[in-house]
Amino acid sequence: YLSVTVPGNCTGRWWALERVPGYELVSSGIALVSNVPDSERCAELCLNENRFPCRSAMFSPGRCVLSAEDRRTQPDSYRASPGDVEYLENQCIDSNPKGQTCSFQEFPNSSLSYTDVEFTRTTQA
Repeated sequence: YLSVTVPGNCTGRWWALERVPGYELVSSGIALVSNVPDSERCAELCLNENRFPCRSAMFSPGRCVLSAEDRRTQPDSYRASPGDVEYLENQCIDSNPKGQTCSFQEFPNSSLSYTDVEFTRTTQA
């Protein structure tokens, strides 16, 4: 477990950060911070970043890379890492940035006029 100082926008969440040892987000860094002692400090840097919305961070000994992207916004860049890297994903930030999700419209009390699969003559076993 990581022990980090959680910002106010994270109240009501089950956890502030998801940690994935051995994975990284390739070529997505915006800010590099040197002399970072541990992954807890790297997580705090991401959670409290004010210059840009920090969606994730990568920690390797002494080094923290902060990113405005995460494995959902850049899935092709997320991969297993050779070496001692920890991928840290900020759960306090909006997980679906505007314009990056599918839109939908809800129609109450209605049903679809088509189906993907139709079963006929079914029997109970």
